[in-house]
Amino acid sequence: MSGRRHRKAEHTENWERLLPLFEWPEQESYETIRPLVLFGDSVAERSREVGASERTLYRKVDRFEAEGMESLFDTSTAKRRELPPAMRRLIVDLKAEYPSFNLNEMANIVYVHFGRRPDYRTVGRVLREEPWPLKMWRLFDPYHEIEEPRERRMAIVRLHAQGWTVKAIAG
Repeated sequence: MSGRRHRKAEHTENWERLLPLFEWPEQESYETIRPLVLFGDSVAERSREVGASERTLYRKVDRFEAEGMESLFDTSTAKRRELPPAMRRLIVDLKAEYPSFNLNEMANIVYVHFGRRPDYRTVGRVLREEPWPLKMWRLFDPYHEIEEPRERRMAIVRLHAQGWTVKAIAG
């Protein structure tokens, strides 16, 4: 046995009596959302009990369900979610294929491919952090270089289905 002495405290659900018992900020964060996660209590009631906004509680619960206990700690991965490597690669490849893309257009195309739309600032950060490919490539040849009219139209339809804007397709 370790010889540690734990403070004896009466079991309670009263928030005001719980606050002085917390030794770590993570304990308080967990206790704030515990009734919501475990028992499905009302967010509105818990908001009034702990003095936090309903929106904050919803956000914390969603984050806890997605990341687990890590969401309670102040770590770099808990602070800022990283985009998966496939998303990062798509962003860089899109910029290499058509340099005139703006950040919102690329975010929309990523949404079409992955069902998750990154913020335009995140797209800009990825472009600053990731190395660009040495060889430029294109998904399709330029429109006027495609001989078969049917193939030209199919290229346009495919690009549109992938989330490209009319202006980007024309470019």
